[in-house]
Amino acid sequence: MSKDFWEDSIEVGYYDKLLKKGLQKNKGIQPAWHHLTFLEISENINNENIHLDYATGPGTFIGIYLDNDRATGVDISTQQIKFAKNNYSDNKFYTLEEFDASSYKEYFETITVIGLIEFLNDEEVVNLIKYLKSLLKANGEIIFSTPNFKGFMSFFSILIRHIGPVNYQEQWVNKFNKKTLTKLLKANNINNFSIEKHLNFALSLSFFSLDLGVKASRFFSKLFKYNIGWLLILKLNKQ
Repeated sequence: MSKDFWEDSIEVGYYDKLLKKGLQKNKGIQPAWHHLTFLEISENINNENIHLDYATGPGTFIGIYLDNDRATGVDISTQQIKFAKNNYSDNKFYTLEEFDASSYKEYFETITVIGLIEFLNDEEVVNLIKYLKSLLKANGEIIFSTPNFKGFMSFFSILIRHIGPVNYQEQWVNKFNKKTLTKLLKANNINNFSIEKHLNFALSLSFFSLDLGVKASRFFSKLFKYNIGWLLILKLNKQ
């Protein structure tokens, strides 16, 4: 995917503003999607860790959901990084061009990649994992999220075209489900990982109450032992 798409197709800070508006009104399925995704991932991160949020967008995740001044955000979009710097100045933000990876070899303890690999082909996904592993300390962890393109998510992906500002249908390269993502990792000798499913049908209650939708979705996720859901969360250890 080109840099132009992220610079030109998405309003600067759009999803940050959408989330905050939803939190303020305590309603909305789209804000609930982002809110619960960030909640689930943040609970896997120690705020004392040296953390990298790769493809950070407007910086919302580390700016709101982590209490960590050792967190760094990197993104391809110059405008989104500018927004992040202006709104979350307690953290460090860099464009890809500014980020000198050679200075961060085996530096980070956790890395998050929230919503990126669905825009990459198989080779790019594997190369990204290898690249990010080079930035991890021993026993570090990378956490990815990507939609679970199976069952109802196929319908939901069509619905997104009508409720969001961007038609991602033409941008998605990989439509992973747990089976296909596992197959790709194992085929490339990438081991020591787990995949859970989150954000299930109960999230639709967020149309009436965001708090209710989030609590109900988390309840059913736990009840079904994270085997149902529209979102895949991949946890990958360096060793």
